[in-house]
Amino acid sequence: MSGIQFSELLDDTHEEMTRWKQWFERNSSALDLPIDIAGAGTVRHLVQHIFSVELYFANIVLGLPPANRGSLAVSSVDELSRIGEGATKKYRQVVAKADSEDWLQTIDLGPRLNMKPR
Repeated sequence: MSGIQFSELLDDTHEEMTRWKQWFERNSSALDLPIDIAGAGTVRHLVQHIFSVELYFANIVLGLPPANRGSLAVSSVDELSRIGEGATKKYRQVVAKADSEDWLQTIDLGPRLNMKPR
């Protein structure tokens, strides 16, 4: 069967995240620009939302409790990036340990949470 492997998707995501991190390091004031996307209010809160959702699902797949979104540090580009990098690292753990039976499992994602940015 042809297609993309999940590990390849993670590699692509990491590469894109690295590009955005470098851009935000050069243009950090852009994080505080106002936006009207998903009620985020600022680019920083939208990025926080995207990465915290990734971390939420990575924790669920690993059987860990969801991260407390309010406790995630987001005051710098490095802090924001660590959220996304942490999710990717956890997904890589899943890929490394999963066997063919694991990929057939259904995981209860629990009730839909209000993941609106603060």
